[in-house]
Amino acid sequence: MGAIKDVPQMLYSRIVTEFKVDPDWAYSQLKCVEDRDKAKKIRRYRIFDMDAIHAAKGFKVENFVSFDAHPEMVIFEGAVTDDGQVSLTKKSGPAVPA
Repeated sequence: MGAIKDVPQMLYSRIVTEFKVDPDWAYSQLKCVEDRDKAKKIRRYRIFDMDAIHAAKGFKVENFVSFDAHPEMVIFEGAVTDDGQVSLTKKSGPAVPA
């Protein structure tokens, strides 16, 4: 389980095209944490707005499971298989600008 990082390009592209999120905002504000399941050959991502995280008092993102206790902070969840299949789901997290 990793630290906070930029959203991978394959997920960023889907966020902007499928969900019509403002590309400049998405690029500057959205970050993610990753969980890799080597047995299933998949990487799972939880994508969130850094400003919303900073505004949430008492919540610190340390890794993927940090959001288990605060699922309301997740805007998108995605997965990428080792063979390049991508899935992305909009969650009920903070609103995003179109």
